[in-house]
Amino acid sequence: MVVKLENSEKLRGNKDEAEKILSSEDWSAVTDGFLVCVAAVRDDVQTVIRLMKPAVAAGHLKIDNFQDWPVFEKVRSDPAFVETFEREFNRRIVEDLEALTPAKTRTKGEEEAKPDWQILSNDKTVH
Repeated sequence: MVVKLENSEKLRGNKDEAEKILSSEDWSAVTDGFLVCVAAVRDDVQTVIRLMKPAVAAGHLKIDNFQDWPVFEKVRSDPAFVETFEREFNRRIVEDLEALTPAKTRTKGEEEAKPDWQILSNDKTVH
């Protein structure tokens, strides 16, 4: 619950409040799964990279969690994270953009309209 609260504060632009919440907790006895989430909220990409494979190997997180959990929203756009994730898990961090982007309607004889490319994530959570 604390990680979700701090992440919501960060996503609302209250980074100082998120850090205040983070700093008020003792994270020394938690699993890598929690530590990697805390690092993500702190935008500590190097720690996320270092902990993500051990957290998955230990069963604390699933690979999909990095793709769709809101706590990883900001790190998913970091090139170092994307490169490491895709190399370590042999899987793209963002699925096929065409599969995620609804096709525009067309009339008979028209070429298919190409969607504007956007950075998309699998995060279906409404913020």
